[in-house]
Amino acid sequence: MSKEVVEIWKVIKDQIPISKEEFIEKVEDLRRKVKLNDRALAILAANKLGADVRDLLHPPIVGRVLYMSPVRLTVEGVPYRLLTLVDENRRYFCVAFGEKNISKLEDSEDRVVKISRYVETRLGGEKAFRAAESSKVEVLPDDALPPITRLKPAWASLAVAIKSKGYRLVKFAVIDEQTSEYLACPICGRSLDTRDSDLYCPEHGLVREPDSRKVFRYRVADKSGIFSAVFFGESPESLTSKLVTAKGYGKDDDFHIIKIYKIESI
Repeated sequence: MSKEVVEIWKVIKDQIPISKEEFIEKVEDLRRKVKLNDRALAILAANKLGADVRDLLHPPIVGRVLYMSPVRLTVEGVPYRLLTLVDENRRYFCVAFGEKNISKLEDSEDRVVKISRYVETRLGGEKAFRAAESSKVEVLPDDALPPITRLKPAWASLAVAIKSKGYRLVKFAVIDEQTSEYLACPICGRSLDTRDSDLYCPEHGLVREPDSRKVFRYRVADKSGIFSAVFFGESPESLTSKLVTAKGYGKDDDFHIIKIYKIESI
């Protein structure tokens, strides 16, 4: 009997008290009735025995959180979050719905998340993995995956990162920097708009007492070219003539830096 049949028996044996020999016999009974490969026959046999085979058909996703959106609401008022997970081989575009799943994702940037019993769907023309109320979202120990800076699918050149959707890790040299200030929302830190002499946050509306925050503008370079980059917040130090590993996204032909992981002298 193939290893696939035995492996599936190992997965279901704690759900249903059945010996390996009895399970193999069930598989062989099905083989005489229908022509399928060993894996399909074993899953079908497990299903007929009453075992939960969802994780066999849709193996859990395990990845580090590269991006996670703020909490949003559907038209019906259900909270959800968009997130991108990365492992050693690929990126996963996911959506988590419901208070239970949302609460488990708090403060999980760069952490290892496991999503089980998801539904595969499409959002905006892109394949997505939907974690509904019946799904299971877990935050795993940090040693479950290598650090995010060692996960190849998270990386891109500056040129690709600026033109692509979503967050990327990029390593670049800083060749110039300038600092200025802007008026920001005291709640979310976003830049404010002016309307009839009043200040408005796109997220929180009218702001009476804005914060004053710094914005750092850089000229940065890698093998793909020289580009502009922006960082809102407190830079740990002057970055001119430094090699920087950072996470960010492209907007209006700029690379918006979200997090700095490493600064090296050149």
